[in-house]
Amino acid sequence: MKTDFWMMHRSVAHYKGGLPVGLEERLLKLYNPDQYVNLCSGSCIKGLTIDLNAECRPTIVADATRVPLKDNVADLVFIDPPYDQTYAKMLYKMKLPSTSKLLAEATRIAKAGGRIILLHFWTPKKPKGTLLEQLIAIQTGPYKKIRLLSIFRKNETLLDNPNFIRLEGFNHE
Repeated sequence: MKTDFWMMHRSVAHYKGGLPVGLEERLLKLYNPDQYVNLCSGSCIKGLTIDLNAECRPTIVADATRVPLKDNVADLVFIDPPYDQTYAKMLYKMKLPSTSKLLAEATRIAKAGGRIILLHFWTPKKPKGTLLEQLIAIQTGPYKKIRLLSIFRKNETLLDNPNFIRLEGFNHE
């Protein structure tokens, strides 16, 4: 597993906890995904944005733990959920979403070999079917909390690999 530290500019969002300036662009340049999904998208406008707050004008207004997308559709899934109950009530007028449910849903919609990136204050438990690939600490200025990008890669099974040769009459499941 790799680690890194990025200094970035503070958010210009109209609410506390917005993305550091340039973070989304940096991730998109780094991973260059064909299909990018942003869960709990807030004020982000790139890719397919999904948020419960219609005022943020997401592509899809939905609960990010139950996304109306098929399995295995995204090369990159980014999640920037409310960090605590105060944020959840302030931004969404609801209780804090379960990080493990958000990660499970992101894993479901990610393609094999795709990445799931969570921005939070702590490292979550690794979602089933993924590998922890990298941790990146992000600082936006003096006396600001450090946030952490946890970057997971969805496992590729033999059945997902296009080079896998199927044997007739053999159960590969």
